[in-house]
Amino acid sequence: SEDKSARLWDVESGTRLRNFAGHVEGLSSAVVSRDAKYLLTASADRTARLWSVESSECLRVCEGHADVVKFAFFLDGPQRQAQIRILQQPPKPPRPQHTLDREVILTASVDCTASAWAAQGL
Repeated sequence: SEDKSARLWDVESGTRLRNFAGHVEGLSSAVVSRDAKYLLTASADRTARLWSVESSECLRVCEGHADVVKFAFFLDGPQRQAQIRILQQPPKPPRPQHTLDREVILTASVDCTASAWAAQGL
């Protein structure tokens, strides 16, 4: 949003449950992790932020892009396995479901760069 925050809403009641504030420019995208424990936001402030959905706490700030970060997403589970299979011959059996400590955060910026960030240790 242009007000620099993301919000979590109860769809049935229309009640705002959480507010995720910390970016200094408007948001360009937001995505929730597969297990619904984490929120990842991208912003015009040239950062992506990883949030705890439960506490609204910012857990990590991904800095380093020279311009607006348009997209941020998690590379985990089946998406990561599909990329691994492309590089391996013959295909190996699927890997176990990944937890956040093994996930990778990917960001893409208007500066024509993409970055990968380890989400380890969270």
